[in-house]
Order: sequence, then structure tokens, then C-alpha cells
Amino acid sequence: MNNDKVTIQALLQDLGFSEAEAATYWALLNLESVSVRKVAALSGINRGTTYDAIKQLVNAGLVNTHRVGQREYFAAESPEKIFDLIKDKRKELWESQQQAQKLIPELLARKAQPQGQPLVKYYEDDEGVATIL
Repeated sequence: MNNDKVTIQALLQDLGFSEAEAATYWALLNLESVSVRKVAALSGINRGTTYDAIKQLVNAGLVNTHRVGQREYFAAESPEKIFDLIKDKRKELWESQQQAQKLIPELLARKAQPQGQPLVKYYEDDEGVATIL
């Protein structure tokens, strides 16, 4: 179970979430609809940071919120929502790649070319050999 915690937190951090946000989501997965105080207690993060983390998780669609009277309660959405986040990131990366394919030839054309001076580059280690090849 503890290994699952490390794995889900690592995955969320790979997706751009902070350590506090990942720990908060893990805590919410293990709780029913609860207050910030209970989430903070389980995650070991102070309430202010937990509340900020919850706001980010709500914006990402991983946490939902509801009010009962004056109190606000939070619950984790299904971990399957992580697939949606990955799809969105993939789409953003694809769009960035398309934009780069249009811009890089222009940037290369604008790049200052050496005027009669030799261009020397040094490569080291196996990565340098791979780059050359």
C-alpha cells in the first residue's frame, strides 16, 4: 500500500503537480468527503498549503468540492481522471510540436552564420558519440 502511495505521487509529480498536491490527492483518495483539516492531518501538510493544493487539484479536475452550511468538504475524483490529464498534456505537446515545425526553419534561417571562421564543437562521453552519429 505504501508503494502505491509513492507511485501515484510520482506519477502526479511527473504530470506537473507539486509534492504537496500529490500528497493531498493521495490523502483524499483514502478519505470520504472531508474538511481541509482532516486532509491536512492525513497528508502531514499544514492546512494553508493543503488548501492551496486542493484549489490546484480542483482546477485540474481531480478533486470536487461541496458545501454543507458554512463548511466546505472535498473528495477525490476517480483516479481515471489522470488519463484525461495525460490526454490533455499529449494534445498540448502535439500542438507545440506543430508550432515548432513551423518556427524552427524560420529561426534557423535567421541564425547568424559564421563569416569565414571555422566552427568547432566538442563532444564528450557516449552521449557525444551518439550526437555525432
